Amino acid sequence: MRLRLLLAALIALSFAREARADIGGAMSAYANGDYALAVEKLAPLTQQANREALRLMGEMHENGRGVPQNDTLAWSYYQKAALGGDVESQYRLGQMHEGGRGVPQSYAEASKWYQRASLTGHAGAKAKLGKLTLAGRGGKVSFSKGLSLIQEAALSGEPEAEALLEDLERRGFAKASQSIDQAPPDAESADVLAKAQQMIRAMSAPFPLGPKLNLGNPAFISRNAQGGWTVTLPKPAIPQSEGASWRGASIRLAVTRADDELYRIRITLPAVWRFVSALGHEGGRMEIGQQSVNGIWSAKLGQWTHSDTVLSAIAIASPEGKGSIDSLATYSNLTPALEGKGHDQVQTLQIRKIAFGDAKTTGFSVQAVEASSRIASLDLETFRILSGQGGDTSLDNLAPLAASVDNRFTLSGVKLNGLDGEDILSINAFEVTMGALGMDMDTSTLKAGITASGIAAKQPTGVSPLPLPLGTLPEKLAVRLSWERLPLRDLTNQLATLWLNQAGAKRQASTQAGLADTLMDSLATAMDVLVDAGTEIRIEDISASAPDWGIDAKGSFQPEKAKAQPFSGKITITSRGLDNLIKSLDDGTSLAAVMLDGLRRTSPPKKDSAGNDVFEVTFSADGAIDINGQRWSQPEAPAKQGNKPIPLTKKK
Repeated sequence: MRLRLLLAALIALSFAREARADIGGAMSAYANGDYALAVEKLAPLTQQANREALRLMGEMHENGRGVPQNDTLAWSYYQKAALGGDVESQYRLGQMHEGGRGVPQSYAEASKWYQRASLTGHAGAKAKLGKLTLAGRGGKVSFSKGLSLIQEAALSGEPEAEALLEDLERRGFAKASQSIDQAPPDAESADVLAKAQQMIRAMSAPFPLGPKLNLGNPAFISRNAQGGWTVTLPKPAIPQSEGASWRGASIRLAVTRADDELYRIRITLPAVWRFVSALGHEGGRMEIGQQSVNGIWSAKLGQWTHSDTVLSAIAIASPEGKGSIDSLATYSNLTPALEGKGHDQVQTLQIRKIAFGDAKTTGFSVQAVEASSRIASLDLETFRILSGQGGDTSLDNLAPLAASVDNRFTLSGVKLNGLDGEDILSINAFEVTMGALGMDMDTSTLKAGITASGIAAKQPTGVSPLPLPLGTLPEKLAVRLSWERLPLRDLTNQLATLWLNQAGAKRQASTQAGLADTLMDSLATAMDVLVDAGTEIRIEDISASAPDWGIDAKGSFQPEKAKAQPFSGKITITSRGLDNLIKSLDDGTSLAAVMLDGLRRTSPPKKDSAGNDVFEVTFSADGAIDINGQRWSQPEAPAKQGNKPIPLTKKK
């Protein structure tokens, strides 16, 4: 008898281990997007009433992943898992009954399943049940019970509960929540708490929380069951202009020590952010449907060495209109530079399906946004100072920020719509690039470019004609510029010192006159720095084209100091189909058509080998402008500089 029991136990154990391995393989396939393999591995497990397999199969049917979308089948799988004791399935059954998905809507059934899940501590179920109880849906109205459930869920960091509680507090139905009564944290926890606040202030994605992040209540920390810590930053506010701010319920960090230097972090942002004016009026709201924010923090460097963020189902509302973003994802990685000089950083951003509009205004949509940044030999101390994270704010001995940068930003599927939904403007692809080399040297090379293609536009209905006929917009546009021998390091220090000196002298730069003075001083300073370095500005290419016309320009310029004209140089413009362009512009009132026609008549174009019109334009420092040998502007006496630049810093 004992032998048979032992054999039965061993057989059962072997089946359990096999099932555990299979569910692990199914979950791995699901996470990797291989839904067909996940279904294949889940099918036999659902026959064995495996709760995890039943729940995952329900999720796949609910979202149409690997199988046809079917709420009824999803409900069936969830029910089998829930009856077997799966808490998450109990919660999801409550959601389906509340929303009437797969089954008739029933607040009573929703409350029943939320109640079951909440008994085991499911924070989401507590929030849902609390909300139903406050409204008397599925049972009697009980404000005290509903509020208690929402408060319990909020203290667990449940985003929806935090948003509900904040709304109740704002409307005066609940007292402003305070942190949990705790004994002072031990020394290790206090150190983690200080690091956590530094982590948040160093965040730049998914949106900059930044060094100016304010908290409505003091941050607090508690140890969790996983051997790590939970840090709560209550009532965060991100300052905006004119005293306004974005405000949320709380930011929570789950912190786990990876080793003596590194910490693994999981961040939960508020599910709802409110845009509040200086007078306390709500002017907008942003809701985050799902989120995953993770990272690795280096205590030694005081920076994120890795972070990845995914936000989805983002809804935005403001007095100007409503908008949505399907998904937003960011990635950042910081590694020691190969040559041991600073750190190399890679950052990416991907946004899918942006839409915004209002019945009273035009709307716009963007199918995709992508951005990337690569920085070589980044100096972290300089980065901290320039980004406002702290450190020595003196610029005298500031090390170069980096050796090189390479940035790229692209938009695709851009559309601007009119009141009746018609497309006013559409752009298939738009890209901006910027790169710099030798940023740690006395002079650098900077390159920048803009390209756009698939440009189409039409005159909107019910709107007065625009000054420039929309039909004259090019289908393609490209701009490529470069700066050689650019004293980027000295220029940055000069301008930063100028603005700091202006602030120290308490000049009213916010007034129109004060701002104009500061800008003129900045321009004079920049021109002096560029002239002394012998900087050359090159127009590698400026081009615009349509089916029946095209323009291309190339040239170079040099800054000039104390001259009638702040630059000198030459630009060559090549035109194809100039007659067609003038005809498309000429609606009887077009100044552009008159100017182009006058240019062609007074300075007859040359011809290149392809028969295209060529205009050579020369700019002299004395103010003279020549076009194809014809003088268009006479020299002038050098203008006196009313704003003197600050002295150049001495080279060390």
